[in-house]
Amino acid sequence: MKNILFLFIGIFVGFEIFMPLGAVNQPPVDEVEQMLKKIESNLQLASSVTSVAKAQGEKLVETKVQEKKELKQNLEKATQELKVVEQKVEVFSARMIESGLDTALVVVAPEEGKFSGPIYEEWLEYKKNGGESEFEYYRLYKK
Repeated sequence: MKNILFLFIGIFVGFEIFMPLGAVNQPPVDEVEQMLKKIESNLQLASSVTSVAKAQGEKLVETKVQEKKELKQNLEKATQELKVVEQKVEVFSARMIESGLDTALVVVAPEEGKFSGPIYEEWLEYKKNGGESEFEYYRLYKK
């Protein structure tokens, strides 16, 4: 029995040395081809990333162009509104001068934010009395 055990162990060790059980025969690998495949996959990935970045850049440019157009339109609209307001201010100042308000005497104190002057006092009196008629008529005939 001892001899059979030694024989069996010897055959097993010999078999394991010459023909390992867990060994898998691998086909020969060309390292250059593996590197070329890796490079090709990296190039494909880089080209896809580049195309996505280009698309995002184009979208960004489109949005910026649209925003610029909107800003130009808003600027034109604001400029037109400013011209209308300036015309109203000119008309208002002309009416003030016509009605006898001396615009040189009307002073706005920046710290108080109030008007002062004799014409302004008459205007306050006019408003206090109801301000039903024209201010010029009030100044000339109702004093």
